[in-house]
Amino acid sequence: MELLPHEKQIHEYIKTIEHLKKQNQENPLFTSDIRKLEQKLKILKEQVYKDLTPWQRILICRHPSRPRTIDYIKSLCDSFHELHGDRTYRDDTAIIGGMAVVNGIRCVIIGQEKGNDTESRIFRNFGMLNPEGYRKALRLMEL
Repeated sequence: MELLPHEKQIHEYIKTIEHLKKQNQENPLFTSDIRKLEQKLKILKEQVYKDLTPWQRILICRHPSRPRTIDYIKSLCDSFHELHGDRTYRDDTAIIGGMAVVNGIRCVIIGQEKGNDTESRIFRNFGMLNPEGYRKALRLMEL
């Protein structure tokens, strides 16, 4: 897991809490300490993420473990049927769009996808849209 500089202290708290929870399974001596550390962790997270600099926000946006469009579709949609092509030239793989069902409601989902590894990034053109991608998105919006 790749840590951002402003998240190191948070990660240390999490590691300490996990260590105490493992020890607490055998003998529940640390229950109150764990609760106190979890409260401190919550306060620390609020403080760290409340006053992020613009550069820290960019680092969060570019984090390699950040969820992508496909991840959101898999976790939110009951069903998803991807639609391809702009009906003029060809399909732009940098745009993912299609019909979905979310909590029983039918909708259209459109998102930009840049891929997770080198092979998928090349397939998705590193998330850079071509004109057919814009036409595909417009076509899906008009459905």
